[in-house]
Amino acid sequence: MKTKLFLMWLLILAVVPVCAAEEGSASEEESAGKVPIIVLDGPITEVSNPLALFGEQSTVLRDLTATIDKAAEDDEVVGMILKVGRPSVGLAQVTEIRDHLMKFRESGKPLITWFDAATPGGYLLASTGTQVVMPEVGMLMTPGISIQMYYFKDLLAKVGAEAEVVNSGKFKTAMEPFTHNTMSEGNRIQLGEILDDIAEAIVEDVAEGRGMDMGDVRDVLWTGPLESQWALDKGLITDIAYYQDFLDQYAEENGIEYDDEYRAKPKKEKESINLFTLFSNMNADSDKKSDGKERIALVYALGAIIDGRADENPFQQGEQIASEDFLDLLDDVMDEGDTKAIVLRVDSPGGSAIASDRIWNRLEQIQAQGVPVVVSMGSVAASGGYYISMGADKIVAEPTTLTGSIGVVGGKFSFGGTYEKIGVSKQMLSVGQNATIWDEAEPWDENEREIMNHMIDTTYDTFTRKVADGRGMTQDRVKELGQGRVWSGIDAKDNGLIDELGGTEEAIAIARDMIGNPDISIVQYPREKTFFELLEEVMGGDVSAGAIVPNALMTPDMVQTLQAVLPPEQVQTLMDAMTLMKDEPAILTWNPINFNFR
Repeated sequence: MKTKLFLMWLLILAVVPVCAAEEGSASEEESAGKVPIIVLDGPITEVSNPLALFGEQSTVLRDLTATIDKAAEDDEVVGMILKVGRPSVGLAQVTEIRDHLMKFRESGKPLITWFDAATPGGYLLASTGTQVVMPEVGMLMTPGISIQMYYFKDLLAKVGAEAEVVNSGKFKTAMEPFTHNTMSEGNRIQLGEILDDIAEAIVEDVAEGRGMDMGDVRDVLWTGPLESQWALDKGLITDIAYYQDFLDQYAEENGIEYDDEYRAKPKKEKESINLFTLFSNMNADSDKKSDGKERIALVYALGAIIDGRADENPFQQGEQIASEDFLDLLDDVMDEGDTKAIVLRVDSPGGSAIASDRIWNRLEQIQAQGVPVVVSMGSVAASGGYYISMGADKIVAEPTTLTGSIGVVGGKFSFGGTYEKIGVSKQMLSVGQNATIWDEAEPWDENEREIMNHMIDTTYDTFTRKVADGRGMTQDRVKELGQGRVWSGIDAKDNGLIDELGGTEEAIAIARDMIGNPDISIVQYPREKTFFELLEEVMGGDVSAGAIVPNALMTPDMVQTLQAVLPPEQVQTLMDAMTLMKDEPAILTWNPINFNFR
């Protein structure tokens, strides 16, 4: 009897999963298919941050585009909902996401986009929908786009300071806000053309998404803010409805089910902290080598380019390209496994010429070993960001990428007048004719300025010569395109500074074609650190406390001197000015929301 009961329990246990599976199948048969819901809100970043649990969660760009691509190919997916919130993302990344959404539409599946308020960047994403929906009390905030400049020459004069700057051309205007009170002619020309290119690129993409004439879009788009009925009448949206009401009605009419957790890769479970996992992760080998398989290395170069090593601060990842760290990273790329090609994702406004040149040289060495390099440019790949890109076998950028800025600038601030105003006397003993060239208390004399001009001219000549070699141009032609001038991706394609328009996936496809392997795997660098590896750095004392890092023209000694003699609010005002201008002076603005190209 006991044996029979035991067998019956086994039969019941064996039948239950089968029944459950059959019920699930029946449920799926009742549904016409699933519709992923993708929400774009908050930061969209190039790489993930393991410490995001301490702050705002971010969406990784390639994960997002891979999810859109998967949905296009997934037979179970019969459409997609895109809810556009307040994404924090550069315009070039917006363009890249938009391109993948348009590819989704090519699959023939409906794409429904919804927003309650959108700037031009947000609307550029929403305009891809086969249906574009906004609520009755919604707003399309498209009054236009502008480039704003702030000038600090008079602010410096108020504290007796002046900027000593030399540069390589009338378009190399990164330090112009400290030497001028108004915009120079060169800057007005280049920024005006960039603004026109970006506005026209947005109009063209919106026109394609909405199936409208470009002239009609141009006439209506920049007349915002537009309320919902006006946007509907002008053809910029197709429906007026609240989000949940629209979802409910759409599901009922089409017999579909929504999937708000749809993604290309399985969602990582949050790591739970306990003593066992803590110590097991602490003792784990964090330098695991590759299995030796062929791969393409996707290498991220994000942030300002500096000499030496970056502060090991896990709370500020991806903000600097430190030469020593990046060269070590490239060594890892070549040492770990069989790297067949490198796709270098560059989003950088530049920085140190010495560091940029060392990185360029290492990439040249890698190419000499038979490993092709393809560059994918993000929102900005200018100055040093272009320097490290210029030798690549192929360069890919978005139409809205800011690139070029082939030029050199250098200088210092002279605070002698400041010291005099506040009663500070500085005495110096020196040996050498130019020992005071970096002295913050005195401006350059004629000889020192001549030396600085010679250094700038020599570096600029090297820069343009290497661009000419990398791009197959004459140096004279490069100098015509140079002088520090910034170009949009559209113009850079026309004048030969880049090869193709597109995003990261287009660059990867080019690399795969170059090595003749369409199925080769992609390995990302820097590899993602686990939470426990970052925690180990903190506990090991390797993490910076986050001290102020002044701009290149503000030496640490100068900052300390100012902090000793000036009121805190005046020091902070100057440091804020340095921080605001440390990358590129132009701020492209969607009124009333700012998008910084950094």
